[in-house]
Amino acid sequence: MKKSKLFLAALFLALTLVSCKDSTETKTTLVSFEDVTIPTVGYWNGSDLKGTAKNEESYGLPVTNYYGSFVSSNSLFENTYTKEWDSWMGFACSTKIDSLTAGSGNQYSVYAGVGANNSQKFGIAYSDCGFKCPANTDGNYSIISLMLTNSTYAYKFMKNGD
Repeated sequence: MKKSKLFLAALFLALTLVSCKDSTETKTTLVSFEDVTIPTVGYWNGSDLKGTAKNEESYGLPVTNYYGSFVSSNSLFENTYTKEWDSWMGFACSTKIDSLTAGSGNQYSVYAGVGANNSQKFGIAYSDCGFKCPANTDGNYSIISLMLTNSTYAYKFMKNGD
């Protein structure tokens, strides 16, 4: 009987240890934007109108907003494109590297001349930005590194005014 209780205690302890998960489990994902399909114009900003269209009002005027997104690695980057104003907010993705031209017409260029780690593509964040990255099995996620630079438009606007 003593051996039986000892065996059951050992079995219970073994099953308990096997079924436990480390609450600090991590997933490492590198988001480089290299896997995003970019149109020939050199950037994606939602103007392909592939997002979900919603007729809304902005500044007292009727507009059609297209709520879309793109995926890089396994992270989702949200975007809203307003057709009537040819404007966007959230995230765009680009390959443009003009560091000389000032003005909003150059809003898709990176001032640094290249993306992080010499990436040829990069994300651009503007206004209400939302993104979703993968969670671990506990439902948690954390960003351990983020590389940022200004767009040429933002850099020149802050340096010289507009």
